[in-house]
Amino acid sequence: MSRRFHHVLPGLLLAAPMCAQPADEVLRLAQAPYESRDVLNTTDPAAPEAEEVIIDLPSAFHTTRFQRGYLGEWVYVIYPDGTAKILSGGAVAQRMYFLTCTLAVSCEITGRDGEAFSVPATREPRPAPPVAPDAKAAATYIARWILAGTGPEPVPEPEPEPVIVVSTPAPPVLTDEEQIALAEAAEAEAVENESDAELAAAAQQSEAMPPPSDLDEACPEVAGFLPDECHQTLAPVTVPPLIATPRTQPAAQSAAQAATPSSSQTSAQTRAAPTAPAPEADQSFFERIKLSCALTATTSLQDGSDNPTLSFEKPRASLGCSTNLTRRLSFRFALVGYLFPEDRASSDPDYTYAFNYKVSDKINLGYSNYSAQFGGENGNFLDGLLDGTLRASYKLPTIHLPNDKSLPCSASVALPDPVAKSFNLSCGYAVTDKLRVGGTAYLYAPDAQDTYDPDYSYSASYKVNDKVLVSYSNYSNNRWPWNKGDAPGPGILGGNLSLTYKFSF
Repeated sequence: MSRRFHHVLPGLLLAAPMCAQPADEVLRLAQAPYESRDVLNTTDPAAPEAEEVIIDLPSAFHTTRFQRGYLGEWVYVIYPDGTAKILSGGAVAQRMYFLTCTLAVSCEITGRDGEAFSVPATREPRPAPPVAPDAKAAATYIARWILAGTGPEPVPEPEPEPVIVVSTPAPPVLTDEEQIALAEAAEAEAVENESDAELAAAAQQSEAMPPPSDLDEACPEVAGFLPDECHQTLAPVTVPPLIATPRTQPAAQSAAQAATPSSSQTSAQTRAAPTAPAPEADQSFFERIKLSCALTATTSLQDGSDNPTLSFEKPRASLGCSTNLTRRLSFRFALVGYLFPEDRASSDPDYTYAFNYKVSDKINLGYSNYSAQFGGENGNFLDGLLDGTLRASYKLPTIHLPNDKSLPCSASVALPDPVAKSFNLSCGYAVTDKLRVGGTAYLYAPDAQDTYDPDYSYSASYKVNDKVLVSYSNYSNNRWPWNKGDAPGPGILGGNLSLTYKFSF
């Protein structure tokens, strides 16, 4: 780096060829001793061919030493006190940027047009001079050059915590009797853990089993004396739960456990014992059979004339009950009474019944009679019991609808001769938690449909609360438009309106 000396006469001080500094900066320099201003070594060049300029006339209003150099077309001047400026390189030098730097902190830079920005100290090494920079890039380079190697002290990383080694005392020496007792305790613990695993597996299997039939949740509830093709069963078929029996520990095992605790003992406080359901021996008779009953008041909606109109006719009441005879066999029975005996037709029932046997989760066998009378052909009660119909039903795959709901369905055939009676297809749909609708389509073999055999039936129910239910059902001679027959039904007026009150024991 070259050094150039300027000899300035005292009378020509104000004509020295130097650019004036800001007034506040001149005031700061005048108030501080010259020696305290030197924070930079101006002999260290910031650019190639830079020179240090020394003025031999000391003054409180200007520095007597600075570095001057070129960055492309721009002239830079660096003062020992950490200030600098970027000048234009023309005949009349104009100050483009002025820098005020504080080592280890930052450089505050002010532009000719009032622009102001800051360059922080980051402890980075001095950068290489830029090639053909603009004025702002030249000012940024000079700031990084001045601040090079300075910055906040790095935060030391925390020292790792010392590893505390805890010595485990050696287990006590056991006698032969204690070792035998410990082996027996381990064997008993293994048996107990195996039993707990069986209980957990049984509980998981019970939770994973689906409900007996989602038809039961979607089908409408109808009066007890009416056919119920939609529902399949009254009770689920479940695997009997495993109930753990308590074991008594031998005295030797207790002594061994006192000497050395086992893993099951240490976790016994945090592991809850599985809750076993109440055994059937503790249940009442009605709890075991799940007996529930309902009182139903029913009226027809038409008078039965050739030109039917809406009228409430043939009022009647029924008492119906349902129960589980076994885990697979359920039974439903209803007695029917008429307010006006003359309203009872020759085909109207005195009682109805239905047996349902659950073969599997999908297959059911049912035997029912919905037209039984106390005075049959032979004038006795047994006539109605022997005139029932045997049917087999199969739960079809559930149809998932676009509205995030489902349509469960089942199909049934008559036994032992499927073509002797209709093939039935029944579906249920839960409109809301309270409103349900359902329907059944009847398909017949060629020439097997009689005059009063319907093509379909439908029903709906609305649950007012857990005990009160309003329902509508239509089991009249409903026919498709293309299969009217000789005696088609009256349509919606051929149905029944019912009010039901349910109770259980």
